[in-house]
Amino acid sequence: MNILIIPYNYPTKENQNRAIFVQDQVHMLRNQGDNVIVIGGIPKTISDIISSRSLHFGKHFEERWLITFPALRGFNRFNNWLRTLCGKYLIKKYFKQNSGNLPDILHVHNSSSGELALWVKKKYNIPFVVTEHSSIMWSGYNKLSGLIFKESKANIAVSKKFAQQLSQQYNENFYYIPNVVDTSYFKPMQITSKTDNNSFSIDSAVFVSVGNLTENKNHKLAIKALKRLLGKYNNLKLFIAGDGCERYNVQNLINTLELCDHVFLLGRLSRPEIRELLWRSDYFLLPSKSETFGVALIEAMAAGLPTLSLKNGGSESIISDNVGFIADNDNDFIECMEQLLLTQYDKEHIIEHARLNFSQGAVYQLLKQVYAL
Repeated sequence: MNILIIPYNYPTKENQNRAIFVQDQVHMLRNQGDNVIVIGGIPKTISDIISSRSLHFGKHFEERWLITFPALRGFNRFNNWLRTLCGKYLIKKYFKQNSGNLPDILHVHNSSSGELALWVKKKYNIPFVVTEHSSIMWSGYNKLSGLIFKESKANIAVSKKFAQQLSQQYNENFYYIPNVVDTSYFKPMQITSKTDNNSFSIDSAVFVSVGNLTENKNHKLAIKALKRLLGKYNNLKLFIAGDGCERYNVQNLINTLELCDHVFLLGRLSRPEIRELLWRSDYFLLPSKSETFGVALIEAMAAGLPTLSLKNGGSESIISDNVGFIADNDNDFIECMEQLLLTQYDKEHIIEHARLNFSQGAVYQLLKQVYAL
């Protein structure tokens, strides 16, 4: 099948984890034998330029038909206009060079990138499907998104609750298809559970959390919870991978609570580094206030880690009995964190749960059915 992917964002050399779930889906489709082209423009803001120390715009380092364009935060209409302009130029050029091998379908990631798909459908009569990832969509109706969802062949949301919300909000049908994770990549080479080992001590358990240091990711909750538990368990550790605008405030909280020997900010890590961190940890925490999915949760489960998440809209589609807990609120999160320590888990069961529900094979079958509609 010939598939054209229109992303809202994509990993770059400077930020290899940005919208990595879109790239993961591209790799999945290619691994299954589909011909996949990623095409369009992805934004590069002033903060991206500063953090990457690079003024480079233009062709993506990996995808031939993907380019970066200068974008301004807060100027969404201008950014979308420029994104669509870049996309039209690239698609005209691609179709001219591949006139005998046009795509069977377009797959748009986020309705905010959908204007280009509307244009392609009208000009070339090629249908499109759209996957919505954006947590902004929890907040209310968007006129452009409504048009995209109405004109699409099928609409997809990445969690069950998100699908229900969007279906009610836009009066359109939404299919639940989770983001894909290469679960085999995160599976430990040797599956041994420290918690099944007589030498394992709850006192020395290692918690890990992966996510940007933002208000929504809510790492302060995990830090406060650890402080409470240290009254009972003296040598607990929490490693946090990620960076962002809340770094100063998070570090200040660590200092104030005198947790410098227990909580460690690791900064932004590459995927291989995250995998190594998961393999060295015992439990995974996701204290986010709002999520549409939670790729980090799947990666952790694929590594065999029991997980705890705050109820946030996305995690409820991922965590089930025997793999971890969903906390209803902040106080419950602290209680569940202790329960996580006291509960025996089967690491192989957790890994199998991730494989059966979120691996390339599992997600591809769901996506294939939607493409065939």
